[in-house]
Amino acid sequence: MKNASNCADLQLKLNPGIKAVGGSDKAPGTNTIVKDGDKFKLGSLDISCLATPCHTQDSICFFVEDKAKNQRGVFTGWVGNTLRG
Repeated sequence: MKNASNCADLQLKLNPGIKAVGGSDKAPGTNTIVKDGDKFKLGSLDISCLATPCHTQDSICFFVEDKAKNQRGVFTGWVGNTLRG
């Protein structure tokens, strides 16, 4: 595989029906677009979408809560790498 985009495309081919969410169709492998304020569940996790425009206008972060375990966190997808375009 040459890059992350090829890997994401391969994952979608190997796992048909998988939901790959992102802030725009420019994110590699995205097949479901979300926007600020959207919410969804993944198992026992409650996930809220937060628009975080800065480096790109369609940047999105995910606020993840597991109420059963009283745990919270933010997932950005590219932690610590501000040079990604």
